[in-house]
Amino acid sequence: VPIENVGERFKNFAHNFDQNRILTGIDSLDKNLILTTGMLVGLLGAPSSAKTSIANNIAENLSKAGLPVLYESLDMGDNLLYTRLLSRYSGYSMEKILGMYKDKAPDQHLLQAYADVMEGFSNVQFNFKNGPLVDDIEKDIIEYRERLGKSPRLVIVDYLEKIRSEFSDQTASSGYVASRLSDISKKYDCCVLTLLQPQKSAGDPSE
Repeated sequence: VPIENVGERFKNFAHNFDQNRILTGIDSLDKNLILTTGMLVGLLGAPSSAKTSIANNIAENLSKAGLPVLYESLDMGDNLLYTRLLSRYSGYSMEKILGMYKDKAPDQHLLQAYADVMEGFSNVQFNFKNGPLVDDIEKDIIEYRERLGKSPRLVIVDYLEKIRSEFSDQTASSGYVASRLSDISKKYDCCVLTLLQPQKSAGDPSE
């Protein structure tokens, strides 16, 4: 690619920077960290350290700003994810939410939470497939663009180790998958946010 082409792409990127920047909605992060399309970003944390909750917040923030999001929820199924979103909006426990809907008697507060989830994630499309290949995620982006007439600005992958590859070794597989996701972020002009957690063999947090 000649430098002239790179320069023209830069001018277009800078001119549309508001559409190319990924704001997390977390002020302390957004003041100190610039995330843009064309980046592969890792969110690393131990199991049950709220990685998915943070990813949900970022997806919602972009959706409310009118930016399209593709959410590859490879770890959590649709019913569990929606229950968690309802719990965040309503403040109710999972048991209380499921109990109300089991009895077909959600109160007004829960009904409002349901409506808020619908509105907050109106620009998010989900995929709940188990164990996809990177090529499958690329196909999802293409299908998203063909069906909705626009490409996602953010692609969330929850989480990296759930993506299959031809390599049996976990380190080699993760390296290959991360490299391919980086290529995808540039090719389709999106930010790919992938959730990660240390391998158990790495030891506990104190190490």
